[in-house]
Amino acid sequence: MIDIIIPVYNSDKTIGRTLDSVLDQVNSDDFNVYVIDDASEEDYTDIINYYSKYLKINYFKLDENGGPGVARQFALEHSNSKYIVFIDSDDAFYENDSVQKLYDNIDGYDMVVGQIYYEYFDEYSHHNGCLHGKMYRRSLIENNGIRFNDLRSHEDNAFNQLCILFANVNYIDDVVYNYHNTDDSLTNTEDVIESYKNYIKSMNTVFEKLEDSNIDDIDKHGAGMLITNVMLYCYFNYLINKDDLSFCFDRLIFLKEMYDKYTKYIEYSDLLDEYKSFDYPIVPDITFFDYIDKINE
Repeated sequence: MIDIIIPVYNSDKTIGRTLDSVLDQVNSDDFNVYVIDDASEEDYTDIINYYSKYLKINYFKLDENGGPGVARQFALEHSNSKYIVFIDSDDAFYENDSVQKLYDNIDGYDMVVGQIYYEYFDEYSHHNGCLHGKMYRRSLIENNGIRFNDLRSHEDNAFNQLCILFANVNYIDDVVYNYHNTDDSLTNTEDVIESYKNYIKSMNTVFEKLEDSNIDDIDKHGAGMLITNVMLYCYFNYLINKDDLSFCFDRLIFLKEMYDKYTKYIEYSDLLDEYKSFDYPIVPDITFFDYIDKINE
């Protein structure tokens, strides 16, 4: 069986399209669908009753609004199928065999990553930072103690980055997920500065997990690139806000040590040129590399 997890919050205008997409899957008889209502102001009873005629739906309504990460974690703790797929309540699977394609390619792997179609940009790509277009073995999540944090944005990024760092991943060329651009979604309404901060905070939960793990066994290239990108976000935040980042990292020195350890595994030539020539939104008073060097001061 496959668990399909759908967090919903005031999604009455789009949840029907998403559930239609689930119902249209050729292997929908193999699904346990978990719809987690994150304390919406709306009533989904009629919608759930209708689709329950055709799908095995488990519906839960949370008492307080905690954000999508809290809803997804609740679903993980109340489900038990061998495989897990996440879909948002305003998105859809790309074709009627999308989940089947993921399932067909997970044998021998912990995780399968398909391509996403971004409707708004008319583009296709893999995306390591989100849950879209992927299938996970439950054992990957449970054996490594991977959980969603309770931040309201970028919590999926932290969860997914941990899965990728610990997993044997199969990337496939099939497009399996249709990402709809919804104007009032959290992604489109969150303040840019707040988004920067939440990203850094969320990545801190990744590094806390790595600090407690045998990081020598984690893929060096993946960890190095992730740490480098997070350090760049720290730099952006410093340029824009002049924050000391104490709100983000309890152990910024530890992050710097990991940066020093893992970045030596990266083929740096093109990446470093990109950082040196980046068109910053403001004139920086310190370079990226000088900023890294100052962390230990």
